[in-house]
Amino acid sequence: MVNGEDFLKRSNLNQFYALDAILNTASVTEAATRMHISQPAMSLALKKLREHFSDELVVYSNGQRQMTALAEALRPRVRHLLREAEGVFGTTLSFDPAKDRRTVRIAAPDMVEITFLPLVIRRLQKEAPGVDVHLMPFQYVNAEVLLEKDVDLVIVPQNFESNSLSKVHLFYEGLSCLLCQKNSAVDDEIDQETYLSGRHAAMFQSMEILGYPNAETLDMLDRRHVAVRTARYAMLPNIVIGTDLIVTTVSRFAQFFASILPLKVVRAPFKEEYTSITMQWHSHRDQEPLMRWLVSVIHDEASRFGLHKLK
Repeated sequence: MVNGEDFLKRSNLNQFYALDAILNTASVTEAATRMHISQPAMSLALKKLREHFSDELVVYSNGQRQMTALAEALRPRVRHLLREAEGVFGTTLSFDPAKDRRTVRIAAPDMVEITFLPLVIRRLQKEAPGVDVHLMPFQYVNAEVLLEKDVDLVIVPQNFESNSLSKVHLFYEGLSCLLCQKNSAVDDEIDQETYLSGRHAAMFQSMEILGYPNAETLDMLDRRHVAVRTARYAMLPNIVIGTDLIVTTVSRFAQFFASILPLKVVRAPFKEEYTSITMQWHSHRDQEPLMRWLVSVIHDEASRFGLHKLK
């Protein structure tokens, strides 16, 4: 096996794309299709990569693909390398929203994607018709991890922020309770006794905590009886309709669905507190015209993203 420096000197970027295709497809044929080359050419590329790494990388048997430990370790690194390379070759000193054609990739939690990002997308469609927007899958992990997954910018609650990334605050979010409009047991505010004796619908615990609730709030969240759990924020309002279930969620999300569905928003029975929602991106992109424009547009829309105060 030649060392990494020698391999880089002898390689071109297509070899890294070939490796990425092999590590992220189910067969050599599928990898070849992704690369727009023939299957024999893809097989030859795999042979050369196996020789370089002295490792099988992937083994195909009975229609199944088995990756080696080295291949598993290489997959995120190769994807990151290609993302950085594309960033280098795509960097320009100018950007005209009205004329340029680009793709921007944004990742955000469901609650933000549903309530806030439509405002951003409408603005982008109007001012930059050539800019395509891809809303990428969101995982409840550190923002730095999200940015390794072909994402340009992430929007995260404060407990998922990374200190190594550039950051701009967008808005604050608080917690409210969302109930069926026909739930006559609760008016404008739910007391602790009703809250703790009630039945709840919620996200899975790893997704649920938006910020850093105080000890009292955490205690009540832990003590409530969660009868229904889901991995999708958008399911929560639909679950509540026609039931006595209680959903504790971010206020803007609750207010949005209460405006279009037979639901009502009431005060939560714990101390009012807010968590910061921020956008983050790699610091080395601070001076890119596209990134500066995108950050400016999102920040501008956030400044008008109102939160209706509960009485």
